[in-house]
Amino acid sequence: MEYVSFFLKEKFRYRDGEDVQRCREVLEAIAAKRYSGELHEARNNCIKKFGRNIPAWKKSVPHWCLTHAYWHGLCDIFDTDEWQEVSKQNHDNRTTSGLTVSHYAGCASAHQHFGKLKNLKNGEDPTMRELYIHLHCRRDKGKSPIETHLEAVKARQSGPAEITDDNGVMDPNTEEIPCVTEELDVNCLQFPNTRIKAVYVSCPMYINFLNLNT
Repeated sequence: MEYVSFFLKEKFRYRDGEDVQRCREVLEAIAAKRYSGELHEARNNCIKKFGRNIPAWKKSVPHWCLTHAYWHGLCDIFDTDEWQEVSKQNHDNRTTSGLTVSHYAGCASAHQHFGKLKNLKNGEDPTMRELYIHLHCRRDKGKSPIETHLEAVKARQSGPAEITDDNGVMDPNTEEIPCVTEELDVNCLQFPNTRIKAVYVSCPMYINFLNLNT
């Protein structure tokens, strides 16, 4: 927490009348959440690279851990039977229903993602259905199925100009070229795997939800 105090004093300034204590509480809550996410990512990376080889884990110290002894201690905790049981139980709790929907928007706000999709739709507001899938579906190569779909549509709409009998090429700025917005078909989206697609395509609960405000 000493680092948090330093961070608040050196990196941030507040307007007169701002509740600094409340700002500190918010920052600490965000820091705790980010720290938990960093630990989760570090464990997953070690599992993928080294399996359950804990000595190899200890050599792969995350970049954010300045004191290596702290990481070594965490690895010892991760290797205990008690921690493994809790981890397995939490995993089972998240996946028992088979309809788990996580949030994959990262640190960007829903408003920022809304603007990103709006730009991909050439200024047209995305529907709540598109935004929801974009925020909650795992990325494939860094892109959500909605991004992949809209970029494909945009590429087709900005394809080569149409050849005419009059001058050989139709002017792309003329009003004769209709601007057609393609409707979203959930079944056509490129989901990373069949399980995630089943959540959004086959489950009536989510279909009913996504149809709202579409």
